[in-house]
Amino acid sequence: MTFLNSLLAQSPADYGYTFAVWTLDRLAEHLERETGIGLSIGRLQVWLERLGYVYRRPKRDLRHRQDPQARAEMQVWLEEIKKTPLPELSNSSLWTKQP
Repeated sequence: MTFLNSLLAQSPADYGYTFAVWTLDRLAEHLERETGIGLSIGRLQVWLERLGYVYRRPKRDLRHRQDPQARAEMQVWLEEIKKTPLPELSNSSLWTKQP
C-alpha cells in the first residue's frame, strides 16, 4: 500500500507518461509493470477506497488560454447586463386548451 500511496502522490508525467490523470486501467498496468503483480480493476478500486481515495472527474480550466484583456472586458459587460432590469412579461399564458 505504501507503493500505491507514493505512486498516486505523483503525476503520471513524473513516470514519463503523456497523460495527466491516473485511471484505474492505467494504474493497474503501471503497477503490474513495476511490481509484476496484476490486480483486477475491482481489487484496485477496493484498495484505493481503503486508502481514502475517491473517484472524481478532473476539472478543466482553460483560463491560462484566455486573453486577459478580453476576459476583463467581458466581465464588465456581464456586470452591466446583471444591472439591466428584465423586460416586463405579459400575464397571458402560452399554454392553451384545444377546443
